[in-house]
Amino acid sequence: MAVLHNDYIFLPKTKKEYPHISSQDTDDTIRIQARKNVLLYIRNIFGEPICKDKENIVFKIIYTYEMQIKNIMYEVIFTIYNITRYSYLDICVRGKTTYQVVSALEYIHDKIIGSDIERDYIMIVSYDSVSEYYCNKAYPKLNKLL
Repeated sequence: MAVLHNDYIFLPKTKKEYPHISSQDTDDTIRIQARKNVLLYIRNIFGEPICKDKENIVFKIIYTYEMQIKNIMYEVIFTIYNITRYSYLDICVRGKTTYQVVSALEYIHDKIIGSDIERDYIMIVSYDSVSEYYCNKAYPKLNKLL
């Protein structure tokens, strides 16, 4: 069984970077600036999880999914940490082979990028197992050129 993960940091956009919400209309109505949190984006993209685990830690939520991607089943665990204004997302994927897990992580990453999450957040990939996998595959071939 292969297990790989990707880690993300989500920084909320400031008002200057967040032009689709105005704090005041022309009729002096004040609007509350609210944005979806990362947890809601994950649920909108992937649906309801099969298991929700809220630990004793207030800022940590774990969602477990069984996903079928290209006719292959995977166990996917999203761990979301909300600390002050920032959100940290760890995605752990379990599958039969490393190549299949890498393909699943690419699919999940593309789904997250394809959502509107970058409208509300600056997304930083803090750890990328997919890139590490491909670099390790290419490294022996590059050494042969030396």
